[in-house]
Amino acid sequence: MSFLLAPFVETLKSFTTGASDDQALWAGIVETLTRSLSCDDGAFWRDDKLRQTASPLIQQIPICVKSSSEAKSTIQDCLVALVDNVTDDMLLKSINLEVLMHTRSEDVRLRLLALTCSEKLWKVHGGKLLGFAAETTTFIAECTEDENDMVVRESFKLKDAVESVAGNINGL
Repeated sequence: MSFLLAPFVETLKSFTTGASDDQALWAGIVETLTRSLSCDDGAFWRDDKLRQTASPLIQQIPICVKSSSEAKSTIQDCLVALVDNVTDDMLLKSINLEVLMHTRSEDVRLRLLALTCSEKLWKVHGGKLLGFAAETTTFIAECTEDENDMVVRESFKLKDAVESVAGNINGL
């Protein structure tokens, strides 16, 4: 994986800029990262390498909006595996915020996918993300006032996921 990390990160960045659009390549990279993250015993995926990978992975969320539901599931699984390996609270905060920032997009599909990704992260890793409930609540509140009903429904699902860990968040 040592030899692949830098090329994978660069290729993911090329998808973000639109320089590349090969869906099979994208799926292969994200699935390989997911498997590597899932199988790691802490020897390779330390916070320095996770920090290099986190932002390019999160920037794939807008790419998935235009893709199949399989691509959406793939990026969610990869983000869950990424957070599973993170031990640095600042990196966790950064990941949480970067995913949630997509909820401020003009594209309804992107807002929905960002909320879905965040919900999955909170369901699987709520204990790790507990310290970020207050900042997550801000994004939930914004999304509950969205003009799109599907975004509002998805924001309530995220609220339920956060409350399952943090308790009632209405007062935050």
